[in-house]
Amino acid sequence: MPAPVAEPPQGRDICIPGAGARASQHAKVGVPPRASAAPAPNDMCDPESTPYRLARVAQRRAWRSRRRSRARPSAPADPPRGLDAGSPAQRDGARGEDEALAMLQRAGLRLLGRNLRCRAGEIDLAMRDGLELVFVEVRRRSGAGYGGAAASVDPAKQRRLVRAAAWFLGPLAQAHWAGRAPACRFDVVALEADGVHWLKDAFRAD
Repeated sequence: MPAPVAEPPQGRDICIPGAGARASQHAKVGVPPRASAAPAPNDMCDPESTPYRLARVAQRRAWRSRRRSRARPSAPADPPRGLDAGSPAQRDGARGEDEALAMLQRAGLRLLGRNLRCRAGEIDLAMRDGLELVFVEVRRRSGAGYGGAAASVDPAKQRRLVRAAAWFLGPLAQAHWAGRAPACRFDVVALEADGVHWLKDAFRAD
């Protein structure tokens, strides 16, 4: 009967033969393997990690900035705009439009819109004359030089007025003609030194 193989003493290193001097593997005999260290917590979830600290600093800065902005005095409100607002030329133009509007209303026309602005240009007055939609250009000149106020509505100005009128034709027809496109005309009210001249059908769209 073969003799029993003696177990090596507890706690001693043993060498596994055949692995070579550099690649020798050592193990503790009878000692259970050491548990590996727990992985470090995720830095993105750790309140003490660098990303969290940077985020808190950014939040505090934003909060202080909001407090400073609320503490600043608010800018004064714009003054109400009216006849006294704007440049002298603008105030003079507004008075001329008032004069032209009063004259047209006395003649039976009804105001639909005033100072209608779009990318194509501006319509001074949009009015209804019976079944017609009238686009009115108001021009003021203090002298008769260069042909006076009426002559200032040159072909280039007429083209801009026609484009602006086409922009507003649909909304005005929807609001005042039940969506049907009405007959249109272009009038010019010229305020000259010698009086007010109303030029009906001053030019055509074509």
